[in-house]
Amino acid sequence: MTTKSVRFLRQFGVPAIIFLIVCSVFIGRGFEIVENPLIDLRLSTQTRTASPDVVVVAIDPKSLAALGAWPWPRSRHAEVIDRLHQLGANLIAVDIDLSSAGDPADDRALAETLARYRENTILAAFTQQEKPSAQLPTRLLSQPLDMFRAPAGVATIVLRPDADGRIRRMPLFEDTGKTLAPTFSTALASGSAGQPPLFYVDLSFDPATVPMLSYIDVLNGDVPAETVRDRQVVIGVTSSQLGTHVPVPRYRALPATLVHVLAAQSLLNGRALVRPTSLFTLLVTAVLVFGLWQLSRRSQKLARTALLCGGVIAGSFGLSFAVYAASPVLLDTAPWMFAAFLVFIAGTIEQLHRERQRIVALAREQRTSSRFMQLVFNTIGEAVLTVDMHANILSANAAALRMFGQSRKAMLGQDIRVFFPTHLNDGTFSDNFSQQLATTDRPKRRVAQ
Repeated sequence: MTTKSVRFLRQFGVPAIIFLIVCSVFIGRGFEIVENPLIDLRLSTQTRTASPDVVVVAIDPKSLAALGAWPWPRSRHAEVIDRLHQLGANLIAVDIDLSSAGDPADDRALAETLARYRENTILAAFTQQEKPSAQLPTRLLSQPLDMFRAPAGVATIVLRPDADGRIRRMPLFEDTGKTLAPTFSTALASGSAGQPPLFYVDLSFDPATVPMLSYIDVLNGDVPAETVRDRQVVIGVTSSQLGTHVPVPRYRALPATLVHVLAAQSLLNGRALVRPTSLFTLLVTAVLVFGLWQLSRRSQKLARTALLCGGVIAGSFGLSFAVYAASPVLLDTAPWMFAAFLVFIAGTIEQLHRERQRIVALAREQRTSSRFMQLVFNTIGEAVLTVDMHANILSANAAALRMFGQSRKAMLGQDIRVFFPTHLNDGTFSDNFSQQLATTDRPKRRVAQ
């Protein structure tokens, strides 16, 4: 392979490989394990007040204590629905399972109430899989009884957790296999015009700011009309005693009814969160990878490469928070951070390779220089000896060997005073010579005359 080909591969091949690695992980949804916690972190940084347009009539511990064990007679639900409509509620959504028959008299009372307010009442339907083990499981819609469903609208209850078991997303419609039915949040938001088909619930809305009324207070007529007039009202369970809490980010667990209300709040307030298209994320990734790689090669310093890649990681992190604060968009930053990390690793390997080449070149140059000096040392006409600080001979050139008639093996390591008994056995000269060696801490050479 030619030098030009190697340079081309290093310049474009390395970033192309990095980009392909990031693409494969992204397409295989491998970044979700990192992206979901990053999204949760963004959702926890802001707090918004819920709109007062959606009110919850809560089946709470107070109501359970007053009315006894659950489930309650459906005639009570009929009374509550009737009272809410009389108080001027715009829409009533009932998040209670009405798919099985109860007491006939109670069921008739509820059906008659629903018939009176057929235009302003929504009941909950639940989807479930007929054969969960099948490759293509059939979804069944568990709907309210016909006597309830006929006079009222129906919206689906959809709670599909992500891989970590937490509820983050909500669809506008649920495919029941036969038709597309609106979800509870869509019905509460009174439509889906201009909304994303699948969105993230903005959990920055504080559940504590959602207007709540106790079921028993509504039943007893202890609720002022202005609390529900012209508002959407949801009747649902909020008590943890009935096991309706589901895991969510930030709040750990919330009543399922409240999750639907927060989803409706997201739709009503223009905060139905979406992630960018895959094409956008991968295009930005490609620009980052190729740009960072070229800058890394130009800098030729590991510290600068670390600063560049670290800046991209920190910048992606900060940008995602800024975008979330200003718009209902959740950037996919995990691919960008991973790409910057891979560029740093590749840049480190590249620079270590360059350093190795430099060291090899220096070693080669030193070997060449050493050979040259050795050649000069051995071919010079004068006798040359090198000694250490103890006056032991370290080396001797050919002229010195001829002069003393010694072999190199016999001469090396000998005390130089053996060969200069008259000059070097003088104590004063020997002491001065040793002192000079100790002071300079490097070998001295003395030419024999």
